[in-house]
Amino acid sequence: FPTSVRLSGMAIGTQFGFALAGFSPTIAAAIAGSSDAGWVAVPILVCVICLISATAVALGRETHTTPMNELGTTPVDDVRTPNASTQKPYGSA
Repeated sequence: FPTSVRLSGMAIGTQFGFALAGFSPTIAAAIAGSSDAGWVAVPILVCVICLISATAVALGRETHTTPMNELGTTPVDDVRTPNASTQKPYGSA
């Protein structure tokens, strides 16, 4: 993806996360309710959110060793031509 798309995606995701984090005390209070056993649901919610986050991190592609000019491309199936000029951008046929 081009830089502008990557930056927008990161910014939107960050702001969405900030919004959820800002409302988390209210959400936790609503889930817990006024009963003595209501607190159990709050750590379960936190665990589910942590599992979603860990899954996203585990499934994300690591690109720290990829040169900038190769970001946004996918390797060609032919392993005999490993140079970057033979790589196709995402979405191209």
